[in-house]
Amino acid sequence: MFTNVEQARLGRILPGSAPFPSALIVGAGLIGTSLGLALRNAGADVLFQDSNASNAALANDLVGSASISGGEIESPALIVVATPISAIPALVSDLLNKYQNSIVMDVGGLKSKVHNELKELTVNLAHYVSVHPMAGREVSGPGAARADLFEGRAWIVTPAQGSSERAVAAARSLGEVAGSTVYELDAQAHDEAMALVSHFPQMVASLLGSTLARSIGNQAAEEQLALAGQGLRDTSRLAASDSAFWSELLIANSLVDAALLRNLAEEAIELATALESGRAEKVRSILDTGRAGQAKIPGKHGAKARDYTYLPVVINDAPGQLALLFEECARAGVNVEDLSIEHSPGQATGLITLALSEQDAFTLQKHLTTTGWSAHIPRK
Repeated sequence: MFTNVEQARLGRILPGSAPFPSALIVGAGLIGTSLGLALRNAGADVLFQDSNASNAALANDLVGSASISGGEIESPALIVVATPISAIPALVSDLLNKYQNSIVMDVGGLKSKVHNELKELTVNLAHYVSVHPMAGREVSGPGAARADLFEGRAWIVTPAQGSSERAVAAARSLGEVAGSTVYELDAQAHDEAMALVSHFPQMVASLLGSTLARSIGNQAAEEQLALAGQGLRDTSRLAASDSAFWSELLIANSLVDAALLRNLAEEAIELATALESGRAEKVRSILDTGRAGQAKIPGKHGAKARDYTYLPVVINDAPGQLALLFEECARAGVNVEDLSIEHSPGQATGLITLALSEQDAFTLQKHLTTTGWSAHIPRK
C-alpha cells in the first residue's frame, strides 16, 4: 500500500514563526481546539466557530480570541474544518466560495467519501486539501485540548483532485507547526490504512468493553472486575471513546472495516476450537503469530521502537505521592518516557513502573533508594 507514498520528516517551526498569520477553525472539539492552541503558540491569530456556542466560547477563551477586533477575521490565511465527516463537504464548498484567498483544510478521519462528494458539488478545489492528524484522546471537547497533542504523531496530507501545490505546501506547513511527522497518501490508501491502524483497534476495544458490560449482570462478575490489572485497562482504553463520532466514521468506511472484523471472527473461532480440543501446539502457534504481529508495530512513525528499561517503584497510596516521585526524577536529571500504575483493591501501596533509557533507569534507581524510596532493580 505504501510503495508509492512520499514521506518527509519536517522540522519544528518555532513559536512566532507561523506561516499562517491568522486562522479560522470551524469546529471547537478536541482536534480543532488543539490545532488552534498549536497555531496560537506559533504566533497566529485564531478564531473558532461552532454550532455549540459553549464549545466555541471556551475554545476562543483558551486561545485569547477576544483580542481579535470585532470577533471576526476578515480574510483568514487558513481555514480548518474540524467537524463530523457528514458536514465537511458542504462546509468546505461554502467556505471556498466565501473566502476565495484562504487555504481551506479538513481534518476528517476519512477522505474518499468527502472528496467524492466535493466533486459532485463542482467547486474549485485549488485552495483545498485534506489533512489527518493521527492523534486523539478518550475524552473529547475543547476542555480536553492540548497544544502538544500532535507532537511526534503522524500528519497525513491527502490532496484532492485539483488541489494546488500551494495548498499542499500549506498542509505540510501546518504539520510543522503541530510538531508532527508528515506523510502524503491518496484518499483510498489513507482510508485503507485507517481501517487497519485506527478503526480496527477501536472496534476490538469496543467489543471487549461490550463483553464486560454484558458480564456485569451478576455479583461474581463485578467482584472479578475489581481484580483487574493494567492489562485490562490498556486493552479496553479505546472503548471509552465517543460513540457518536466513531459510529459515523465506521459506517463511512464500512466495507473495509467489516472485512477486518470478519477476519478477526474467523481467527477467534480458530483459537476457540484449538482450546476446546486441547491442541496446545495450535494455541501456541496462534499466540506466537500475535507476538510477531505486535512486534511489527514501529516506534514513532517509522523510527525503530525504543528499547526501554523499566524501573518498578512502590509508593504509598496517599495524595501527592506521584507528584513527589516526579520531583525526584527532576532532581536526578532523568527523562521518563512512559509509566504504568498498578493498584490492587484494599492495598495500601501501589506500583509505579517507569520507562526510561537504561542509563537513566539505573541513575534514578540509585537516587531513589538513597532518598528513602522503594525502587527495585531495573529490568528490560
